Amino acid sequence: MPPKAGKKKGKGKKKAKGKKGNAKKDDKSEMTIEDKYKQTVQEVMSLREHLAVKTEVGRRAASTCEMVKMKMRETEDKLDEERLTKRDISSDLTRQYKSMQNQLEIHIQHLEATVSQLRQELAESRSELQMVTTERNDLRKERDDMEMDFKEKISFMEQAYEGVIQDAMDLMVNKVEEHRTKWQSESNELEHRNNQILMEFGLSYSRGHHKDKAN
Repeated sequence: MPPKAGKKKGKGKKKAKGKKGNAKKDDKSEMTIEDKYKQTVQEVMSLREHLAVKTEVGRRAASTCEMVKMKMRETEDKLDEERLTKRDISSDLTRQYKSMQNQLEIHIQHLEATVSQLRQELAESRSELQMVTTERNDLRKERDDMEMDFKEKISFMEQAYEGVIQDAMDLMVNKVEEHRTKWQSESNELEHRNNQILMEFGLSYSRGHHKDKAN
């Protein structure tokens, strides 16, 4: 059923008043929402700024972290390379040390063998020197004995030769004397014959006169 007119008018006024009160309340409510919106927008903008700052900081931190990671990787690579280099150096030094040690051991063995050989040669040389010294002493003794015997023989031969020479000289003197006597006799006989021959020719031979002429 449709409402009555009177009632509609009264109710309309009330409703109009109520609408005006609600409008005022809505204005206040809308302003509050707007303020809240503005506040919210400001907060959002502030949050965005903070977020942008944090994002920039995060980006920079991420960039820095990436750079740090890169540097860490480079450092790790360098460390790995250094480890490898040190390992290679250590391995090479170990190899060189073992090689030098082996060479030193070989050299020591060679020196020990040389020393042993030299000791043996020294012992043989000493033995040979002893033998040579003994032989030299024996030879010296034999030489001294031979010299003594030779001197004795020479002395004996000198004495014997002196006797022989003296006998020979005496024999020669005797023979010379005999021949001188014989020559003197023959000379006198020849002189006598010459005088006889000269006398046959009326000549004479005087030995003293001949000597004076000779002088």
